[in-house]
Amino acid sequence: KVVVFGVRGDVNMDLTIYAAKRPLHSGNYGNFAPNPALRLLSLLASMKDDQGKVLVRNFYDDYVLFSETERQAILEASFTDAQLLQELGLKEPEVPGRSLLEGFELPTLNINGIGSANTGKLAANIIPSTARATLDLRMVLGNDWQRQTGRVVEHIRAQGWHVIDHEPTEEERAQF
Repeated sequence: KVVVFGVRGDVNMDLTIYAAKRPLHSGNYGNFAPNPALRLLSLLASMKDDQGKVLVRNFYDDYVLFSETERQAILEASFTDAQLLQELGLKEPEVPGRSLLEGFELPTLNINGIGSANTGKLAANIIPSTARATLDLRMVLGNDWQRQTGRVVEHIRAQGWHVIDHEPTEEERAQF
């Protein structure tokens, strides 16, 4: 038997946290200038808990549950998560007790990438001027991409952030 559910839809969101206009020496400006990388990590951590649940308000409100036939097909599938975990070198799934196939029913939020200044041999003693992340929102039946991205924006605002869709002006930098 083969079970095909299709592929979850996808929308990406690019986030940029702005700080000082230029990178600053951490020995001189540490404990004074906000670090956008730390602030971005805090914001991202507020979006999902340690059990894999998206914490964005109303994120799960619109999805359509699998039918009983689809649920039965999942239970009868010969696919095993244990084999997949071993193949991927993982101890356990993000949500213990939820199979890969069961997870296809739900929308999710993923971080595709994060960047701010340099690491490793290229690292310097700086407080970076920006930090960036790209979010990957996976949609399922019932989700509307504009509604889901709007929920994420509202979550960001609820964390105390000012949201803009352009490079900040001098006035915006001074105010926010």
